[in-house]
Amino acid sequence: MAGHRVGDGKPEPVSGRSPDGPGTRRSRLTMVVTALVFAAAPIIVPALLLRTGGGLTSTGPTRPAPTSTRPPDAPPARTTVAATSRPPGPGPTVRPLTTSAVPTATVLVPAPAPAPAPPGRPNLVVVSVATVPASPRAGDQVLFSAVIRNAGTAATPAGTIHGVVFLIDGLTQSHSASSSRSLAPGERRTYTVDSGPPTIWTATAGSHRLSVWVDDIDRITESDEGDNILDTRITVT
Repeated sequence: MAGHRVGDGKPEPVSGRSPDGPGTRRSRLTMVVTALVFAAAPIIVPALLLRTGGGLTSTGPTRPAPTSTRPPDAPPARTTVAATSRPPGPGPTVRPLTTSAVPTATVLVPAPAPAPAPPGRPNLVVVSVATVPASPRAGDQVLFSAVIRNAGTAATPAGTIHGVVFLIDGLTQSHSASSSRSLAPGERRTYTVDSGPPTIWTATAGSHRLSVWVDDIDRITESDEGDNILDTRITVT
């Protein structure tokens, strides 16, 4: 028969086991969970630290940390990254150049014409001079003549007089001014006195300078105007 405990005036049933109310069940569940947490802490905490880099910030499922099979004194592992080719994809659009888009034309450039050769010109030179008589004496009437050559590359113009002047000691004595025939390059011709002042020189004793000057007044344009005079000496006894 159940007894009653006397205390505060209210009867309380007394039995052989502790009451099993909601508070008691909650306390038991808390104890069980705490025990499981402490038992699993050595596994869960390291896994969380490995996953989050040292912080307990991840709330997802945990996996055991991989164990390394490399010996402790082995050199660091080398990471190999395989080169991958870029998959073909749409690239920039290249529009082909067509001949119809850019009209072409053939331009013929003429070769430069060669420079024209300078025009040839005559060049009159005195080759020799002669006297008649060949060895004059004092008082002789002396006649002069000279051989003229065209040393140029063109003939002298026809109709132009080839004037030749004879001088004794620098003084004009006589002329040859009757020939106007063209003289070809390389051709020679003899010119004899045909006009004065006197056409004949009266020789005087002594040594004299005899000069012959062709084209004396520049009737003909020559390639060289500085070789028209020949000087020689004659001796009159």
